[in-house]
Amino acid sequence: MTKKGILSIHMDGRWDIEDMLDLADALKDTYAYFYSVQNAGNPENEHLERLLADHFWQGNMPLWKLESRLYDSIPSADALKIRTIKYASPGFMDIAGILGVLLLLAKVANAWLDVGSKLVDTYQKIEEFFSRRRHLQKAQKNFELNSEAVQDIDTARELMFELGDALGYNSEDCEKILNMLNNPIAGLKFMVALAKETRKISELSQKGLLSLPTPPIESVNDPE
Repeated sequence: MTKKGILSIHMDGRWDIEDMLDLADALKDTYAYFYSVQNAGNPENEHLERLLADHFWQGNMPLWKLESRLYDSIPSADALKIRTIKYASPGFMDIAGILGVLLLLAKVANAWLDVGSKLVDTYQKIEEFFSRRRHLQKAQKNFELNSEAVQDIDTARELMFELGDALGYNSEDCEKILNMLNNPIAGLKFMVALAKETRKISELSQKGLLSLPTPPIESVNDPE
């Protein structure tokens, strides 16, 4: 049985309904992305991996719709659950889910706070990469693999691993995403989407509304 865990989110300050909605959306979408990575290679998820590969290569559906389908595909037993919530200043909210996924979520969200300037620099490189190659923002199904395309693929791979390193991913994690998405350009787009969602959580932290426990494993407890 997959080990479950609890992520404690420490809450403070004055929240409004938009803050709570932003947190819920970011947690749900980020969890769905990490869950898909954790389960990469599972035959039961093959259709979802094709969906991810197609979207991040060709962008054939709105991102919000893809994220919703990803989360809805998670078995009910593995989905996020609110175990406890205490709204006060300070207060807290305990979220239960798959331990490995919660660890990654907390690790990457905290990375925005720890190495934010490095992430911004990498983001600028990625934006420049795609602004100069607009044909890759929504690539064609029939992609001509010439010398320029090979160079673009190599650059995308480098940027993907650079972004992964800044977010706390190791090379094995990045290779796993590459295998799931089939090519570095789609893999880079996937990493950017994931980074944007975790950034929403870190922005709430920067506003003084919450803080996440920093990994390692002892900061997340098994609810069982």
